[in-house]
Amino acid sequence: MTLEDIALQMTPGIGVKGAVHLLEHFGSAARIFAASADELTEGAGLRPDIARQLLQRKAFAAAEREIAYCRRHGIAIVASTDAGYPAVLYIKGNAEALTARCLTLVGTRRATPYGQAMCDRLVGELAERVPGLCIVSGLAFGIDTACHRAALAFGMPTVGIIASALPGITPAQHTAVARDMIEHGGAVVSELHSQTRQNGNFYHSRNRLLAGISGGTVVVESPVEGGSMDTARLG
Repeated sequence: MTLEDIALQMTPGIGVKGAVHLLEHFGSAARIFAASADELTEGAGLRPDIARQLLQRKAFAAAEREIAYCRRHGIAIVASTDAGYPAVLYIKGNAEALTARCLTLVGTRRATPYGQAMCDRLVGELAERVPGLCIVSGLAFGIDTACHRAALAFGMPTVGIIASALPGITPAQHTAVARDMIEHGGAVVSELHSQTRQNGNFYHSRNRLLAGISGGTVVVESPVEGGSMDTARLG
């Protein structure tokens, strides 16, 4: 992880998709900030105002503050080299859990008793048959948290992907579950830096991360148009 990686993410107007596009075009954040105005606008197709911000390195001071913030709160910062991931991930807990064999389990927030039972059954059988597996879900109400709790019950590491900045947990009611996950070798992950303005529009991006971070996605229980089906389509 470099200062340039974080500064890229924090440059206004870039966004996750823009950062991924630039990384694919230039190969690294350092090369993006070393590029000329023509390379940014004509070569990469950036608007002149955004290119100007990159050229003037306006986000570097904010990136330095972000690094200090993460150090204070025990948050690891990881710059991904995978073009399918955002430029930077923020991790509270065991970052190595993300390097394990991961499987994403998701589902409806309105879980039925059947869905709850299926969480326990699926995770229990996975624990027996796939040693070292890490269960990934979204720490949301319903099926997601049932999957995290089942993983903890069967002694499996579990990672939660949230749509808010760390170290806070969203929803706040799941703070205790998140703490148990971290204490038992798992982690909570976000792609949002601490200065992100929350507007409720980060869940689709979170779903993309849920799908991309694992080798596969299992929808435990969901209506046809539920957000979990969106995650499955992204996988």
